[in-house]
Amino acid sequence: MAFSYTFEENKQLTLEEYIHFIEDNIDVQDEDSLKESARALNGLSMNKSIFDKMIEDSVKRSASSGGLQDLNTYTDATFIIGDSPTKTFFVRANIWKQPKELMGAIDYENRLYSYHEPHDHNFDFVTVGYFGPGYTTRIYEYEHSRVVPRLDEPVDLRFLEETGLPVGKVMMYRKSVDIHTQMPPPSTSISLNLMVPQLPGWHAEQYYFDLEASTLKGFVRGRSAYQVSILSLAGDIGGEDVLDPLISIAQGSPCERTRAAAVDSVLRISPSAASLMLSRCGADPSPLVADALSGALQSAK
Repeated sequence: MAFSYTFEENKQLTLEEYIHFIEDNIDVQDEDSLKESARALNGLSMNKSIFDKMIEDSVKRSASSGGLQDLNTYTDATFIIGDSPTKTFFVRANIWKQPKELMGAIDYENRLYSYHEPHDHNFDFVTVGYFGPGYTTRIYEYEHSRVVPRLDEPVDLRFLEETGLPVGKVMMYRKSVDIHTQMPPPSTSISLNLMVPQLPGWHAEQYYFDLEASTLKGFVRGRSAYQVSILSLAGDIGGEDVLDPLISIAQGSPCERTRAAAVDSVLRISPSAASLMLSRCGADPSPLVADALSGALQSAK
C-alpha cells in the first residue's frame, strides 16, 4: 500500500540541503531507498521560507518574461522548486484549493486539481503536507500487468484506506500500483513532492479508473497518448511513405496501445498489407493488437 510516515522530532532542512541529501544518500529508483527519504522530506516541510521565495521568484519571472515557469510542464497549480544536478529527481509544490467558478465553469478547477478523478502514476513520488489542512484521499491498489489498456475493461481494485495529508505527514506512492482520488481540502493547502521521472525504457501507461464499476475509464495525457494520437492521424491522412516506420513501430514499440494504433493505421492506409501484418505481428500477445489485426484476418480468409 502507499506508505505513510510522521515524525515527532526532526531537523529543518533548506532546499539545497535536501537536494544534496537525496543526491548523495538515496537511490531514487529503489523503493526501499525512497522510503528512507521520508524524514528528509519532513525536514524540508519544516522550512516555511520555501514557498515565499518561490512565489516571489515566479512573480519576478512573470514580470520580466510574461510567464511563470518556462520549464514547468505541469498545471498552473504546480511549481517546480528545485531539481538534482544529475536530473534524476526534482522537487515540486502543489497547490490545493476549494474549486470555484471561473467564467461560469467550476469543472475547470476540479480538473486542474484532479479532484474526484481516481488515477495512478507511472512514476514513484514522495509527498508531504506543507501548509494548510491538506486534502483527503482514498487509496486503492491494482496489478498493472493484468490490465488490458482498453476503455471499460474490468480492473481488480482493492481499497486500502482513506486518509489525509496534514502538515508534516509524508506519504510514498508506488508507480503503477497505487491509485488515489483526492477530495478538496477545507481551505487552501500546499504539498511538497519528491518526483522521480520515468527511466528510459519504462513505458507503463497511466490510467483513470471508475471505482464504482471497477473498470478502466481513460488514459492520462502523456507520451503514450500523444503517440497513439499521432499514429491514428497517420492512418487518417498518411500515404505509402509512412508505412515502413509504422510497421517498425507495430513490431517494436513496448507500448501495446502504440503497437495496436500502428497496425490499425497500416491496414487503413494499405489494406493489401494484411498478410504482411499478420506475419509480422500475428504472434503479438496483446489483445489490442489482435483486435487491430482482426480485419486483416478477415481479408486473409
